[in-house]
Amino acid sequence: MSQPNRFVANSPSERLFEYYQRTAGAHHRALILWHPEHTPSSDIVRSALADKSALVIDEVTNYRQFLGTEQTILHFRFSHQWNANAWAACTGSVVGKGLVIVECTPELIRSPMWQHFLSHFDGYEYINCLQDQWLIDFLAKWKAPEILHLFLPTPAQARVLELLQEVLPKPEKRAVLLYAPRGRGKTATLAAWCGTLQSKQNAGYDVAISAPSRRQAKPMLDAFEASSVRFLAPGEIADYVASSSPRSVLIADEAASLPASTLSALLQHQGMLVLATTTEGYEFSGRGFQLKFEHRLKSKFPKTHREWLHLPVRWAPEDPLERATHHAFMLQSGNAPSIHNFQFTAGLLAPQIQYQTCKASELDKSLLRQAFALLVDAHYQTSPNDFKLLMDDPNQWLVTMTYDEQMVGVAWLSEEGPLISDLLGPITEGKRRPPGNLLPQTFCYYLKRPVLGSLRHIRVVRIAIHESCRRHGLGSALLARIHYWSRQRGADSVGTSFGATPNLVEFWHQNGYFPLRLGHKTDPASGHASAIFIFPLEKRMQIFARELASLFLTELFARLSLPHQQTQAKVIEKLISAIPFQERPEAAKIRRWHEFGEAFIAGELNFLDYTPWLRLALLHGWLRTEPSLKQLLTRSAQANSAQELAHILGAQGKQNAVKKLQEICADFHHSDR
Repeated sequence: MSQPNRFVANSPSERLFEYYQRTAGAHHRALILWHPEHTPSSDIVRSALADKSALVIDEVTNYRQFLGTEQTILHFRFSHQWNANAWAACTGSVVGKGLVIVECTPELIRSPMWQHFLSHFDGYEYINCLQDQWLIDFLAKWKAPEILHLFLPTPAQARVLELLQEVLPKPEKRAVLLYAPRGRGKTATLAAWCGTLQSKQNAGYDVAISAPSRRQAKPMLDAFEASSVRFLAPGEIADYVASSSPRSVLIADEAASLPASTLSALLQHQGMLVLATTTEGYEFSGRGFQLKFEHRLKSKFPKTHREWLHLPVRWAPEDPLERATHHAFMLQSGNAPSIHNFQFTAGLLAPQIQYQTCKASELDKSLLRQAFALLVDAHYQTSPNDFKLLMDDPNQWLVTMTYDEQMVGVAWLSEEGPLISDLLGPITEGKRRPPGNLLPQTFCYYLKRPVLGSLRHIRVVRIAIHESCRRHGLGSALLARIHYWSRQRGADSVGTSFGATPNLVEFWHQNGYFPLRLGHKTDPASGHASAIFIFPLEKRMQIFARELASLFLTELFARLSLPHQQTQAKVIEKLISAIPFQERPEAAKIRRWHEFGEAFIAGELNFLDYTPWLRLALLHGWLRTEPSLKQLLTRSAQANSAQELAHILGAQGKQNAVKKLQEICADFHHSDR
């Protein structure tokens, strides 16, 4: 908490003001760390902040609604867990000469991630406020900076405007991609262009604007007369695209926040696409927008143009708050340093590869930066909160691989279980869903084996190999090291969860893992359903895992025949080939059907996890009923959602549909509960 003090002023409140004047003079944002005294004077500070219209951000704030807005003062108030995602997003809304005031708690000060963040400031680029009165005196003098809405384009913005106007009249499908970090005037540039779309020169275009919220789209919408433009919520884009024409113009701000299914729909647009997004994107498709979607877009839109806005306009360049936030949370893309002369060919135990298993907070800043960079480049959604969890949670570990003093691979591990005995029942019954412990909770709720929730597991959260070092067996070598370490920790298994693709299924299968579950819903970001794979270490885990994998094999055969699973057919076939066991005897299958049926009837299992087994019961004659009811159940077992189930059963609403199916199926399952 110590920092150099080079102030001329003597009184602490005057030092605060001197610090602010120096920061504001550079058109940067000021960061004040307030350590409240927890006396009535602390409430006076909070009232003063409210009087200054400070936007309060706490751990439960829906911070996304403020993206694209401009603020003069933020009051971060994290009583227990600070939200690093909210920090990264909302600090980008503060204008130059604005204030960011953090109400510090002992938990925040002790946080390794917070200390790591502060280490990226030089000297006196932030200031501590140790007494309430200092801040009371400072706020009494402070005047909020004026937010000017006059658009004076930078050369880069002017170039973007010229490009948009040049591309607009082209007859073919065309697209413009606009990338920019926060605070670069991306939305303002689009709003300025929107203002030109009502001119006689640009008449006759059907313009639609989409953004995560109408508030974020307001600058663009305000440039039009109300009747000449429509706002599209993300869920409305697909319908608009289906009826588009060459003169349809669709502008999507924060495009990387769109679900994968919506991004796929955009590819069918027949007119002009303008897709703008921030480069720090880590929500929904995140970096997948640049790494995957842009390639797909260019295949459908040969006339695709790409522009960047680098110069900040909301604050001056070299802003310390932005620099520290970007460096601490690795918000820049393409950070993994290049590796030259890589010649690893000597097998898993090659002496030139060095391993280290440690807490993230134990790495020096250089290695930590390399580890974070690899994780960001290998996974589309590595967020600031992920890095905070890595740094602060004692159950999180990193396994690093270095070659010639450069990091070539890293794995993020999470120690999970055993769950406390009082939680096993409520989790199995679906009454509790505490954060973390993904593997034990999966065993309890989805697989109905609470005994496995009482065991110790290691989950591979992420595994990343440097792009220039792949195809050398390093991923397998890293997993072998993880298995060795996990046995030393007394773990019963190593597991993982990932968005299932044929290639990823093959990788884990080749390394001795096999699947136990495939989710029924696709992730909005990746467009893939999540799979759970396991590598048993101990005998008791091997016995249970073999049983569960064999039962899962039966479920996969049933799901493969479902109409709505055809898009997953290649993945399901790969999963089937990754299970090294035979199906269980029919009696065991019938027991599993009853087990899942009783749980479903009791409201302890999602209907999508039950319906594959209901389908099997109908196909194999495990239940006998009249033809009309059998036909209804057959249709119900093919439902892809509760909404579709409601349509099949003629029920009012999704909850009533599930309840009706539970009542019907209660006749087939008898329980002594």
